[in-house]
Amino acid sequence: MRYSAGFSETPAGLSPSQIIESYSIGTVESSQDQSEFQNVGGFNGYTNSIVLNNTYTHCYVRVIVNSENVTQNIGGFVGNARGINGIDVIEISYTVPSIDITVQAEDSDTLQQNIGCFGGILDPFGFHQLSFDFYDQDVCGNYNGIGNGTVDSGDSPELEGLSTQQMQGADAEDSMSNFDFENVWISILYDNYENRN
Repeated sequence: MRYSAGFSETPAGLSPSQIIESYSIGTVESSQDQSEFQNVGGFNGYTNSIVLNNTYTHCYVRVIVNSENVTQNIGGFVGNARGINGIDVIEISYTVPSIDITVQAEDSDTLQQNIGCFGGILDPFGFHQLSFDFYDQDVCGNYNGIGNGTVDSGDSPELEGLSTQQMQGADAEDSMSNFDFENVWISILYDNYENRN
């Protein structure tokens, strides 16, 4: 099993842990050269019994698939939120994800992909709590909020896709009202928002 991420690529949360007021900006690139599971996320590749609070990522997530019989979980924020050893909590966090998938394998029918703007997959046998999380739908494009369809954009108050305008300046304070803009967050405008990594 392979993990790739902008902040933590190792299996975070094998014992209960917290990551607070942290961020990742840049490029996450992963190449798949053999049959295996792969978890790729802009912030975390894989979580299991972890609390992520007041975190964000603005990453270009690029995955190249060279082999067959591959299972991939790819998310703008987290690849695989497992939540098996304890509950995964992701709250008051957001992502601005650019996701690029290139498939070079000869037999793409054997490829299983869970791709989401926020998360690749929420393990159906795990425990998860998403609270006041957001992703930029304009930058991400046509993917759902969670790749395996557990939470789609607009279907859950815990996770919501917003436009770029809604996530900047005064609009952000209205759209993301549960964020603490007095003590933790600052709302600003970017001239080159989509490519600021």
